[in-house]
Amino acid sequence: MSRASRCCKICCGVVTLVIIILLVVLIVLFTTILKPKQPKILAHDVIIQDIEYQALPAFKLNVSLGLVVTIKNPNYGSFKYKNGTASVCYHEEDIAAVQMEDGEIPARGTKDISNSVLVIADKLILNPSFLSDLLTGCFNFTSSSTIHGKASLFKIMKTHATAITDCNIFVCLNHTTDFTCYSKMKI
Repeated sequence: MSRASRCCKICCGVVTLVIIILLVVLIVLFTTILKPKQPKILAHDVIIQDIEYQALPAFKLNVSLGLVVTIKNPNYGSFKYKNGTASVCYHEEDIAAVQMEDGEIPARGTKDISNSVLVIADKLILNPSFLSDLLTGCFNFTSSSTIHGKASLFKIMKTHATAITDCNIFVCLNHTTDFTCYSKMKI
């Protein structure tokens, strides 16, 4: 065996070993530290901005709610999303829709999203549970939103992702509210 052949074999062995070590390190990184994590949603108080009601000639009730939600992205990649919509339901019946603008949540950062929701309560009033909720002074709403976008890691690796958020909103006429959200990210 010649000296050049032996050097070539040693060099190939070292390069192969380095590639295997790099692959193992990358696999460990992507399955532990860089693994996508669920965003954390911190709901601030729901503010009743305006209540309009009219008894005559026809009963009419409109409620304007101000929502501020802080989304914390624990991932090492940013999430850029397109226009989305969220629906607000009262006892499983849609009563409002909210448009959300384009945006981006930075890697390991937070973003405040604020929206104003006008609930036109004609469907709300016709719901069989409305009268009992009105007498107690508290209403239970649910909200769900689905936002499609792209998650990118170091602006190199990009993948389509969907953020799904479901919220329970408990609003009382004495201006007290309770707000709980659950979210998940599908990649």
